Amino acid sequence: MATIRDCHGRETSKLYFSWEEYHKDVFNPESGTTAFVDFHVKGQTYAEKKNSVREIAIGFQIGDQGGMYWSDYAIISNWLYEHGKRFGLLCEFRENGIC
Repeated sequence: MATIRDCHGRETSKLYFSWEEYHKDVFNPESGTTAFVDFHVKGQTYAEKKNSVREIAIGFQIGDQGGMYWSDYAIISNWLYEHGKRFGLLCEFRENGIC
């Protein structure tokens, strides 16, 4: 799990790499996490999955407030590149500064 902090050191969001950690915080009333980005591709058909990857990329780009470690950005960038390549979205991602 990666914690994202603003310029004042306050926690703004978390990046989860497993469902167990995610559910532990989501259902914990004391959790102060303010934002979640779900990187699981949804859909049954190729078009639905492609749209899901597009929505994930847009959601991350909109929700990114900075403050993450470069290693976390590298993991996300790698995920976006792999899925963008799989679904033919690399040109679109490059045009929009996503990947």
